[in-house]
Amino acid sequence: MASETVYNSFQYACREEEERYTELINRGKIYLSICTFFLGGIGFKLSSDISEASLGMQVPFMVSAFFFIMSFLLIIIALGIYKYEATFDAELIIEEFGDEPPKDGDFLDQRIADITASLGHNIAINNKRGRFLFYASFGMLAGVVSAFSGLIYLMF
Repeated sequence: MASETVYNSFQYACREEEERYTELINRGKIYLSICTFFLGGIGFKLSSDISEASLGMQVPFMVSAFFFIMSFLLIIIALGIYKYEATFDAELIIEEFGDEPPKDGDFLDQRIADITASLGHNIAINNKRGRFLFYASFGMLAGVVSAFSGLIYLMF
């Protein structure tokens, strides 16, 4: 039989994962803002005078645009709607009580099992979301480096 301390530690782990979800979404929003800003700048530059520029100038901007488009798509996938699992359904639990409520120990054991199942699923989804944002950050970095290499080419 589980104690209330064990149950509270599982609840704490569940809350930490919910906070991680919020942090990942906020990071995704920031990445989306940065990526949109750079894509707008590259699009403006490409539409204005890139066709008259030399090949040494066109290639870095095209490569940069490619990296930012890939990053943009990864961010959209990361911010997508995923199916998270709830820790437990309170209405269903109340219906299962019947005439006599379960003992505290049995109840805590069942809730710990529910939290464990949902926590594992939600961690996997957050890891997937974080992986997409990780790859997008490298794509944005490569895009920035590529764009600045084109600007450096202009200087010399």
